Amino acid sequence: MWPSETLIVWLGCLCVLLAAVSPSVHADTTVYGKVGGEAVLTPPDGSVSGPITQISWKEGSNKAMEWETGEMNATGYRQFDDRSHLDTSTGVMTISGLLYEDSNSYTPEINNRRLSPVRLVVLSPVPAPSVNKSCDESKCDLICEGNTARATPVNYTWKSDDPRMHVSSGRQYTVYKSQINSLSSYEVSCEIQNPISKERSEPITISSDSFSSSGGGPNISMGVTVLVVFSTVTGIMTYSF
Repeated sequence: MWPSETLIVWLGCLCVLLAAVSPSVHADTTVYGKVGGEAVLTPPDGSVSGPITQISWKEGSNKAMEWETGEMNATGYRQFDDRSHLDTSTGVMTISGLLYEDSNSYTPEINNRRLSPVRLVVLSPVPAPSVNKSCDESKCDLICEGNTARATPVNYTWKSDDPRMHVSSGRQYTVYKSQINSLSSYEVSCEIQNPISKERSEPITISSDSFSSSGGGPNISMGVTVLVVFSTVTGIMTYSF
């Protein structure tokens, strides 16, 4: 049975639509660089064929570097004049001494053909984290602390020296007393990681002694009561004599 004319028309429209949107399937490349370090911006794979006669890179809408056949050296503009290098055989642009302000979209053009942009994100390395512990009688809440300003995106991972304790992700990790009953103690640490660096905290020890006793409050209250009674009796005796 042959497909109907309507079906054929719909299939034809679908093919045209897929062809129209296919360039968007290739998402922009993101390159992460460490502040003060170096970033290598590379044209998309397979985009350069044959001898290269012309290259330009734009930062946003502004020229960053350009070169044409016959020129001895590439020309850099603004901050890229003394902090960038252009490989005229590949079209690769290298930026050194990275600043946070260098984060932007960079678009290459080779042989007068505009190519897909490359997104540069300049980050700080993550700090060495510390663990903040807060416990009650049933659980301990652990929070991975560290100033991650200008370091995001970051991931948090909790690691233990005991294989029976599962590895967890997220800034907060909760350890329940019931998990510790079968263990004398174990060490746990947190790790912060971003695309350019990672750091791990000093381990802290969790044991059954880490959990607060529910009797702590009444003991303090009893001490205060005894002190008040003793003071009252002393006052009466002094007044009597």
